[in-house]
Formats: sequence, C-alpha cells, structure tokens
Amino acid sequence: MKLYPGWKGNLVVFGGFIVLILGNFFWQVQNTNKRFREHSLEHSKVLGAVVELNIRNSLMSRSGMETIVGSYLKNSAGFIAYLDQFESFSEQELKAFADKSGLAGIKIFRNAGKEQVTGPKGWLSHTFCRENNALKFLSEEHLYIYTLPYSEGSSSSGQTCILVGMSSQETEKIQKTISVETLLNVLNQMKGIEYVRFKKAGESREELPSQGTGLIYINQKPISETRINIGDKELIVGLEADYFSGRMQTLKKETLVFVAFLVILGFFSSWWLYRNQQHRLEQTRKFEREMARQLEQASLGRAALTITHEMRNPLNAISIGLQRLQMESRALDRDHRDLVTSMREAVTRSNSVITNLQHYAKSFELSRKDIVVANLIESLIVLYRPQCLENRIEFKLQLDKTVILNGDGNYLGQAFENIIKNAVEAQPEGGFIKIQLVKNKKEFVICFENPCTALNPDEAEMTLKPYFTTKTYGTGLGLAISRKIIELHSGKVTTDFKNGMFSVSVTFLLNHEAGNAKEYL
Repeated sequence: MKLYPGWKGNLVVFGGFIVLILGNFFWQVQNTNKRFREHSLEHSKVLGAVVELNIRNSLMSRSGMETIVGSYLKNSAGFIAYLDQFESFSEQELKAFADKSGLAGIKIFRNAGKEQVTGPKGWLSHTFCRENNALKFLSEEHLYIYTLPYSEGSSSSGQTCILVGMSSQETEKIQKTISVETLLNVLNQMKGIEYVRFKKAGESREELPSQGTGLIYINQKPISETRINIGDKELIVGLEADYFSGRMQTLKKETLVFVAFLVILGFFSSWWLYRNQQHRLEQTRKFEREMARQLEQASLGRAALTITHEMRNPLNAISIGLQRLQMESRALDRDHRDLVTSMREAVTRSNSVITNLQHYAKSFELSRKDIVVANLIESLIVLYRPQCLENRIEFKLQLDKTVILNGDGNYLGQAFENIIKNAVEAQPEGGFIKIQLVKNKKEFVICFENPCTALNPDEAEMTLKPYFTTKTYGTGLGLAISRKIIELHSGKVTTDFKNGMFSVSVTFLLNHEAGNAKEYL
C-alpha cells in the first residue's frame, strides 16, 4: 500500500509561504527606501529653497544698503562741496562735520590734489582722488568711501574732489545676520539636520549622483545626503536617518523571526506528518503481517486437520501393532526387539510433531482466573527437577510471590514449560537455569536465562519463529507456541544471546485486564 507523501507537500506549502514572505519583505524594503528618498529629497529641496531665497535676499539687501550708503555719501559730499565754495573747511571743521553727520572722515583735495584737508587728521592718508562718482568698499578698513569731483571756481586747473567715508561695521553686522553662512549655522543646529553646506572645491562622492539622494554612513551613523544645484554651486544637505535605519532593522528582524517561525513550524509539522505517515504505514504492515500470519495459521490449521485425519489413524494402528509385537516379543530375538522399540519411539515422535502442529495451528479459548505466577513456575520446576538432577542442571530462582496475573493457567503453564524444556535440552552436559520474576510500577518481567553453546547472536531472534530449531530432532514450534500464548495474554516475548548466555524475557502489564493492553499488541 503506497501512501501519498503529505509531509513533502507540507514542506512545499511552507516553502511557498517563506518565498512569499521574503518577496513581500524585499518589496517593503524597496518601497520604504523609495518613500524615504522622496521624503528626504522633498525636505532637502525645501532647505535648498530657503538657502537660495536667503542668498537672493542677502544680495538684494547688500545692493540696497550700498545704494543707500552711496546716496547718503554722495549727498554729504555734495553738501560739503557746496559749503566749501563759500568758505574753505579747516581740519577741525571737517572733523566736527564728520562727527555730526556720522561719517568716519572727510578728505578734500584742492588744486589738482596738491592741497588736501582731512578731518579727522591723518584719516586715509594713502587714498587719493582716482575714482570719481563711485562708491568703493575697503574691506580691511571696514569703510565705504565715495569720491565726488567738483570744480573750484571756473578754472579747470582748480579741479578738485571730495572723499567721504562711512564705517561699514553696522552694515556688516546686518549682512552677517542675513548671510548664507549664518543661515547654514542655524540650519545645522536644527533637530533632524546633520549638516547643510556647499560643496567644497575638489570634493567628490561617486556613490551619490548630482541631484540625487542616498544613504551614507559617517562614523557608523546613517545619514541621508541630498545634492541640489543652486546656480553654479552645489548644496549638500545631510539629514538624520536613524528612524529609517531603525525601521529597516526592525523590518529585517521581524521578517527573520517570522521566517524562522515558519521554518520551525514547517519542519515540525512535516516531521509530525512523516511520523504519522510512518505510523500508519507500520500499522498497515502489521495488519498485513497479521493477515499473512492468520492466513498461514488457517492454512496450517487445514493442513493439521488433514494430517491429523490422514495420519493419526495409521499411526495409531502402527503403534498398536508395535505394542502387540512387544507383548509377544518372546518369540523374537534381541535385534528384532530393539527394532520394534525404535519403531515405537519414532511413531511417538511423529505423533508429537502432529500434536505440536495442531497446537500451533488451533485457536486458543482462554479460561481466565487470577494466578499466582510464582506458584505456577514452581509447579513446573517440580516436574522437571528429577530430569535436571539427572543431567546436573541447577535451578536459580528469584521469584516475587505477590505478582498476580489474570489468565489461563493451563496455557500459561504450557508456555513456560516449553521455555524451561528448551533450557533443559540446551544443556545436555549440565549447567543451570536462572529464573527471575521482578515487578515495577506498571509491569512485571519473567526472565529465563541459561548457558547455550548451540546458538550465535544472529540466531537469537529466530528462536521465536516457527520451525526454527538447532536440535537434530524437533519441530521448532515450542517457543513459537509459547509466544502465541503469551501474546494472547497481552504479553511480550523477547530473546537475547550474549557471552554464551541465552535469555527469554516475558513481560506482562501489572494489574490489567487482558485485551486492554494495546501497547503489547
């Protein structure tokens, strides 16, 4: 009978589940990574827009302040030129005018630069009238200066100019406040932002494309870095990616745990199905063996009936004839009398073979009652003691007399007698038979042990099978009949051969009703 391998199908099903879960995991990873990139790119674009707007505002504010400063300095220079036409300024007057007007200093060049008046004295001594009507920023002096040419009188030789200056510290403070560097410092201190900066000269990261977002690690810390082009510069935005990295790790752990659970469950369920299938297969085999055994017994029963019917009567007739010849043996010589005796023994053996075959083939009907097992064994030993004394065989007994078995005493006696008989016949030159009866919580065991030289370890199990024998005569049915009787009492028989010692162990459940002990069936 061939059973469908359900455990293999179960493995295939769980394997399919694992493949689906892994596919879902990779899909989630790709989807999460895509959404993370989009989210990081959007945030980075917002920051880029803020930076770009700040740059424009900074440029516009710088241009506006320079326009205001230039206009103010131009007007101041024009007013000074106007006043200087009526009365020339002295250094003290220029200093006072500068202090009142909030100017850093005033310098007037007269007579084509040959004469100059400065207030306060010594202010910008190295500066001359070179750029006209222009605002200039001196970064080292932190000054805005404006040069205004004008004509003194109507003579061209009186060409002169006025240079006025104003401190740039306040405007620089304003410019610094709204500068890109300040904005970047503020952004770098915000939560969730690792860094915002412009690409440095010579800096290159091949793993990230321009206008792209990717996950990088700096000092083993995950960072989402995005590059954005702003004009001719490249803005690099680094956002913290701890949540994304933690989410990915959690997703991996959850998937790994679930896959491991499915693997364990799949293997366990497949193992259970496999064991269940093997159990059913073994039961089927046992059933087939039992059917074959019953068929064999039925065949043996029919053969035994035929043999009994066809051979018993001739054997009885031969036995009666031989018995009559023995009674009338006075007319026979000694050789003929010995021949008659041998023929009667052969007829007896043949009759014994037929009887044993009939016993093995027939169905036993048990008549149960409580039996003290130790007393039953001792009664059998009494029968065999004379023969054992003659053959120098010693009995060694260790029997628990509290053990009671509900069974058929006649059949059990026949089973134990066959085992003892085999032990006696296996020691023609003397020895011993050791019989132990011990019990535990659930069962009791009767162990028959004796020396044996006619067996080898491979033949120990064969002794329980029908027709196996190591003797020159015999049917090989003794232990097979004993096994059949013991199994009818829900018992179990095992044999073993070690170190020249052959043992037969009979196990029964303790305090049981025969037929309810399923484990011995």
